[in-house]
Amino acid sequence: MEQNNKTGGLINVAVAFLAAAAGTWLAVRSDSLAGYAALIFLGSGALVALISLFHIFLEQRERLERLEYAEIEAKARGTALFETEAGSFPAKQSREQFERWGVPTLTILLLLSQITLLYWLIWKKLGPAYATYAAAMKRGHSVAGLFEPLLPLCMAAGLVVMLFLRGKYVCAMARLGGQNLLRPSGCYLLLGSYLYALVAAVLVAAQFNYAIGDIIGGWVLAAGLIFLVLENLFRVVFEAYRPRVKGQEAHLLYDSRLVGFVGQSRSMGATVAHTLDYQFGFKVSETWGYQFLQERFFVLAACLIGLPVLSTCMVIIKPAEQALLERWGQRVAGHEVLQPGLHFKWPWPADKIYRFQPGRVQNFNIGFVPDPTKEKETTSVWTASHAKEEYDMLVSSRPKVGVVSDAAVSLLSVSIPVQFQITNVVDWAYQNAEAAEVLENVATREVVRYLLGADLDEIMTTGRSNAVVTLRERIQKAATDRKLGVQILYIGLQDIHPPVKIAGEFEAAVAERQRKQVKILEAQAGAYRTNTLAGAEAFRRQAEAEAEFTRRTTRLLAQSARFTNQLQAFEAAPQVYPQRAHLASIERALVGVRKFVITATNTQDVIQLNLEEKVRKDILDIKLPPAKTP
Repeated sequence: MEQNNKTGGLINVAVAFLAAAAGTWLAVRSDSLAGYAALIFLGSGALVALISLFHIFLEQRERLERLEYAEIEAKARGTALFETEAGSFPAKQSREQFERWGVPTLTILLLLSQITLLYWLIWKKLGPAYATYAAAMKRGHSVAGLFEPLLPLCMAAGLVVMLFLRGKYVCAMARLGGQNLLRPSGCYLLLGSYLYALVAAVLVAAQFNYAIGDIIGGWVLAAGLIFLVLENLFRVVFEAYRPRVKGQEAHLLYDSRLVGFVGQSRSMGATVAHTLDYQFGFKVSETWGYQFLQERFFVLAACLIGLPVLSTCMVIIKPAEQALLERWGQRVAGHEVLQPGLHFKWPWPADKIYRFQPGRVQNFNIGFVPDPTKEKETTSVWTASHAKEEYDMLVSSRPKVGVVSDAAVSLLSVSIPVQFQITNVVDWAYQNAEAAEVLENVATREVVRYLLGADLDEIMTTGRSNAVVTLRERIQKAATDRKLGVQILYIGLQDIHPPVKIAGEFEAAVAERQRKQVKILEAQAGAYRTNTLAGAEAFRRQAEAEAEFTRRTTRLLAQSARFTNQLQAFEAAPQVYPQRAHLASIERALVGVRKFVITATNTQDVIQLNLEEKVRKDILDIKLPPAKTP
């Protein structure tokens, strides 16, 4: 029996690691989300198989040690030399220490690895994959399937067969032969076969370009991994507070009950019966009611599941409704549109219907978000907002003739309700993803284009009715070109005004235009004044320059003539002329200078000069006019 335990443990480890290697190749080759999730389960099973194998080795050593001790004790019975106490069994002590410290430590490490891999699976794989798929479906694009799923599909099928045969054999041997240490790894192997059967189904769906199957399978396995992590966490926490009874066999800490339930489905019924008997205090499992439910459980479950499924085979389309019928995601030829009345179809999820109301008038808003609290207001002014949120749009500003404009566009708040009806449900449903959003975007685009070519003053006054007609025609044409299958009924332009938040700036802009015109006129007047003064100043300076030229020329000519005359006078009287010239220079230099005449030269006088400037003139400063000759 011990040899079978050891051999079975070695085979379980070999099978688990071989399957993990094959699962790694499968996941990397196909880049399957379900393959990565199943690989985490299989990797956990490989670690559990290693722990179980080491546990088997310790128990085998303990059994051999007890057999050796029993043999020695039988040969030397009664001899005090071989009286051995319980504490002298090293193999037993090793096994007890491993169960006390090694098993919890390894289980915690297994739990941490599962949490880390779960985080990686959800945030690095499943989350981005689902976001990419949702974005592609929103844009109406197709999503590529897995990369070459055929070879990974064959590998998944081989793993299903190998893991199922080995896991089923080990679980049966553990249940019938009492080899409890083989049960954890056997349950993981059997669970791995079920998981890779799911992976194979996902790969089959990927072969037919159903990429959503891999995402759904990955999330389902991720949810199972979350439950497994929670169960391991609770087992580790509760193990610290579990009462220890000497001689009572404890449940292995690394043996997951959840994996055991999934791997050994027969034990679920026995566990439920044992739980009911324990809770009620008597053998509930032996009553006729429990026996009735146990014998007919699958029939009742089939009825509970089958009746709702069969009820989906009949559908009633209400008046003013139309429905689209899809079978396995494809339209049914000849039955694309179901009219009002009773119709029969295949059960869900094979057939699905999508209801529409083509006669109902639908509406959306462009440029604003309505405020329900202000819908009853009868008057509205530009300075107060009457919507929850308004969006500013650009509108062209055409300047008047002779007026200088500094801006080609202006901001305008436009509230445009649009009403429409669905006329072709097939085009509405299949030609565009999110047709309502596409119609709103198309209408907004046409409004923006129209406003960029319209005049601000015209659209706010006399051109509003023409704008309504033009916009309805443009939006209808754009919707028809996109095959939206709708008819535009009404376009409203009852609320067009400058943005409320820039009312002050709007008034300031008008005032600034007036101030600008005033400055232009002032600048023109200043230009006229400056140009005239500049011309006069230029004429004055030119005349002064000409006069200065004449004066200097005349003076130089006079100096030249005077020098000639002075030369002649000097030649006539060389002694007299220099003296007269010198005295004449002194006379010219002393004009206007105060002079003191001292007549006596043979006396010693003290002369005091008052050189202060005279502020007021006295009588001596008065110049007498020369006497007139008779």
